[in-house]
Amino acid sequence: MVRHLVSIMDMKNCLEEIIDFAIDIKTNPSKYKDSMDSCSLGMIFEKSSTRTRVSFEVAMTQLGGHALFLSPKDLQIGRGETIADTARVLSRYLDCIMYRAFDYKNVEELALHSEIPVINGLDNREHPCQIVADLMTVKERFTNLKGLKMVYVGDGNNVCHSLLLGGAMQGMNVVANCPKNYHPWKEIVDKATMLAEETGGSVKIIEDGGWHFSQLKSPEDIEIKLTHSEDHYEYKLARKNLPSIEDLIKRKVITYDHKAKSSDYK
Repeated sequence: MVRHLVSIMDMKNCLEEIIDFAIDIKTNPSKYKDSMDSCSLGMIFEKSSTRTRVSFEVAMTQLGGHALFLSPKDLQIGRGETIADTARVLSRYLDCIMYRAFDYKNVEELALHSEIPVINGLDNREHPCQIVADLMTVKERFTNLKGLKMVYVGDGNNVCHSLLLGGAMQGMNVVANCPKNYHPWKEIVDKATMLAEETGGSVKIIEDGGWHFSQLKSPEDIEIKLTHSEDHYEYKLARKNLPSIEDLIKRKVITYDHKAKSSDYK
């Protein structure tokens, strides 16, 4: 049976194992330099990207494989071929497909008809690979994820969705600080809440549009902050009043700026 990564939920029983494996690859790259030898990854980008494209392409090269950039304009899918037919054709040539799509239903359909693994590189519901990388960074700093309090600041988009699910999956206490009318999807919040009940974590959605890092009275109360904002200039001004990054790390605080415009996720 082919395994896909369409949602971070597809890693429910192995997320921490995958994170540990990724840390080992990062720590001992020479051990894995030929692990993808002769393997080809097809990358379909309906939406342009800097970090997603570069990270996937470089990773395949460093692991001994090859990545192909596939724009819908260059494929028959851009001229009426169905997603199902595209999945069948690419399955005959490639070893894996990464799909960055506008609609999560298209990712699900590609995976349904594909004979090779499909990886979700972002859609309007989730961004699972981003959150695996974020949780990997957190684990490198804190060793253990369970019990940590993590606050996300931004609109309730795909990044927020995968963060709520992934954090709850690992027994973290996740807070999403989202503007009014920009909350995460209810079905995602409900699912994350159920996961948290199983793992001993918690999920909370709040509204506090006037909250900035410079206004935090007790930074020690929050271990990790992930921000997603269009107004990066305002964020940088607010950050001037915070202690140095080194001091924050010593006090077990991580400040992370997700530098993507919210318009990219609509």
